[in-house]
Amino acid sequence: MDEVWPGVAVSDASLSTAIRELRQVLGDDGSQQRFIETLRNRGYRLTPPVDEPASSATQPVEDGDDADPARFDLLTRLGRRLFQSGSHEDARAAHREVAHVARRDGDDARFVQAALDFAGDLAHSATGAHQSECVELLEEALSRGGACPPGLRARVRARLALNIARSRRDEAVALAQEADVLAREACDPGTLAEVLHDVFMVLWSPDNLAARQRMAVEMIDAAERAGDVATAGFGYQLQAVSCLEAGERAAAEAASVAAFERFSRGQHVGLREWSACWEACTALLDGRFVEAERHAAEALGYGLEMDSANAPMIHAVQIAFLRLDQGRVAELEPFLERLAGPRASLGIGAALVRYEAGDIEAARAELETRVAALDAVPRDSDWLSAMTMLAELASRLGDAARAGTLHDALRPHVTQCVVMGIRTACRGSMALYAGMLARTAGRDEWVVPHFELAVKTNARLRALPLLARAQLELAEALLDRDAPGDRERARVVLSECAELHRGIGLPPGEQRVSTLLARL
Repeated sequence: MDEVWPGVAVSDASLSTAIRELRQVLGDDGSQQRFIETLRNRGYRLTPPVDEPASSATQPVEDGDDADPARFDLLTRLGRRLFQSGSHEDARAAHREVAHVARRDGDDARFVQAALDFAGDLAHSATGAHQSECVELLEEALSRGGACPPGLRARVRARLALNIARSRRDEAVALAQEADVLAREACDPGTLAEVLHDVFMVLWSPDNLAARQRMAVEMIDAAERAGDVATAGFGYQLQAVSCLEAGERAAAEAASVAAFERFSRGQHVGLREWSACWEACTALLDGRFVEAERHAAEALGYGLEMDSANAPMIHAVQIAFLRLDQGRVAELEPFLERLAGPRASLGIGAALVRYEAGDIEAARAELETRVAALDAVPRDSDWLSAMTMLAELASRLGDAARAGTLHDALRPHVTQCVVMGIRTACRGSMALYAGMLARTAGRDEWVVPHFELAVKTNARLRALPLLARAQLELAEALLDRDAPGDRERARVVLSECAELHRGIGLPPGEQRVSTLLARL
């Protein structure tokens, strides 16, 4: 009782009712006890098969053993329940056994379903130590699923695409597009909702924001029609991140509230981690640094409880941006190991940390290598984040030639905001970083317009530390240009900037504010 319903008042009668319903589903009863054994005055346990040890309910079945279909239906349901409760290793053990027997018996439909179940739910796929095994199972399921219904074939393609999106992007995009077509042919809203989630993640690009916003709305509608509250929650999460990218914070917060309400109704195990991550993200935007650090630590703790492979990396990224806003990047060296990974933004961010620690040559080498291979950086969900980190590096190093190359790449996206992950961090207006690049590259005609747009966008986003930074950059750009009226505008902007710095405590900018006021 304590394990399943901690802190909840559940009577013995409720437990007995639940067991009776489960036995009815399994075709069992209290007399036969084929699957669920009653231990008087103790409780219940799964009945082990006669020919296997009692402690190996999920031990792989050897060829030739009796494969009772009902037993494997039970294993499938058990694995799904274990995933929902956060016991991922045990869940995958159950689904691995079902896949093994289905492969041996030539049961393609059961194998395809087992491979999908092994890949996990929408919260836990495409990460962790099991990814290579997951890809192998899904690829085999793809080859076996020709006779399966369109919905099942769609889900296999979508989930495989999600798992290979970073390593084999072109193939992943093609699979995602096939999955979208098949899901619509299936005419099943539940299937469509799940497939749209994976398709959104695979096709995520700085070039298709409007299409992704429509996709999130369609996913929510399909999930609601299917009565799937958890998947609807994921749809609202995707809507929230799209709204942030468009600079619409109020809409993003409303979507996030709707997501957590549905996760709560669905009693999803990831609710606490997601909530803490989102709180850290919004606290960073507000400049509530103490709260941001506390929420980031909470999210890390919850993520480790769930065996989330991404939790340490998400925590490192949130702390990295926190220290960047505080002017304390040199303190991030202990986090460098967590910033290692396949995402370009992580490697560039680590180089920025090394620059602040005094390793100028390592930072310069990273900038030169990345810009030389700029066309090879995937235009996926990480692209805008990677470009902002390169902009930071180029500006600090004063590399005019590479700043110009980066400015050409970023200029079409200055109306967007930079978002890392679904709930990790938002770095405000892309125009701020374009302005830094234009100034470094000597493209004076773009500097003031970029910083003006950055001030406007970050104010609408209520991203206070980033607004203060944009105001500081705009004031300096106006003083440098010194056209008629620029000094008066700079004085007003600096006054607002100084007040904002004092309000949220931004020591890095205070000295620069004083210097610019002295120039006036």
